[in-house]
Amino acid sequence: MAAESTSDQLLESIRKSKKEIIAAYFKTMDKKIFETIMSTSFFNKCFKLCWKMVIPDPPMFLVIRPQKDKNVFREYTSSGTKVVFTVWPALYLHKNGALLVISVVKVK
Repeated sequence: MAAESTSDQLLESIRKSKKEIIAAYFKTMDKKIFETIMSTSFFNKCFKLCWKMVIPDPPMFLVIRPQKDKNVFREYTSSGTKVVFTVWPALYLHKNGALLVISVVKVK
């Protein structure tokens, strides 16, 4: 039980510091909207998922900018040569590790 409460305390401390960092970054955002977003279960689940991805040693690795390798990404709705934006980043077990999820990109 002691380890559980210690990990809960650590997670709460990290949540608080993350909230402060996010709040500083989005200080121009409407405060009411920001508080509403941060109080949703979706936000909390995203935070927990991200936390579970960074605590392994080595941590999981996201590639946001797609590579030219078609084995690492696929096109979202149409084919093209120029990447407009990333719909979903590529996820690796760790940096230079096995590819877990192929990236999805919007191209034109």
